[in-house]
Amino acid sequence: MSSPALRRHGPLCLALLLLAVLWVGPLPARAETSFAAHMVLHMGVVALAAPLLAFSLGRSGLLPASAGTGRFVLPAALLEFLLIWGWHAPALHDAARQHIGLFALEQGSFLLAGLFLWTTALGSLGSPQTGARAAGAAGLLLTSMHMTLLGALLLLAPRPLYRCGTLCSPLATLTPLEDQQLGGTLMLLVGGAAYLAGGIALLAGVLRAGDGTSGQRMAERFSFDHEERSAVDAGGIGEYSGRSERRKEPTSRPREVSAPALSIPEAEARP
Repeated sequence: MSSPALRRHGPLCLALLLLAVLWVGPLPARAETSFAAHMVLHMGVVALAAPLLAFSLGRSGLLPASAGTGRFVLPAALLEFLLIWGWHAPALHDAARQHIGLFALEQGSFLLAGLFLWTTALGSLGSPQTGARAAGAAGLLLTSMHMTLLGALLLLAPRPLYRCGTLCSPLATLTPLEDQQLGGTLMLLVGGAAYLAGGIALLAGVLRAGDGTSGQRMAERFSFDHEERSAVDAGGIGEYSGRSERRKEPTSRPREVSAPALSIPEAEARP
């Protein structure tokens, strides 16, 4: 594969390879008995594979034009919020770990929701509108916040939150509570950090665009002042002051008012 083709399609190949490792490898079977293994699958899909797929679609020009408007970022962030917290509710999570159909539905919804959010957020990079990029940064930062909150809840819970923690056999060296705490730590370190990094990158672009606009205005003002100073230096102080005096002269002279003619009395007749 040539270098331009590798740069264009490399992220797509890497994303597909990652999904194959996650879904075809030993992790799905391990996730039936380990919450931490289940979390590795989840974070691999939404925090690694989804952004790689979104980036590759953008590089290939396959994103729709609406992806760069920023209008779908916050709905995509809301959808991912509902899916992540919904699938981590104890009843749904236990069912997904024990039934292959629900497990496939869970993983597929994670991928689609993550891809929806990352494509709408990264698609704003090609938009000339600062508001679109700001919306992309807001969507990723909000997702990082609620994912960090869920990870902290799993990490700091004093007991296992899932019934499968007592029914399934976790990793041999971990208790069900420790297995859950490891999963929460993975969500904090991988999920929260990935969305935080993406949001900060987009926010930095917004700030650079704002600084560029302000800098351009300052440059234009400096150029105008510099031209005035150059004109003064070229003409000399006397010419500059003369021009200033001429600017102060009124454009029209006031009309002279003639005094009324006075009649001279006739000389008195001589006797």
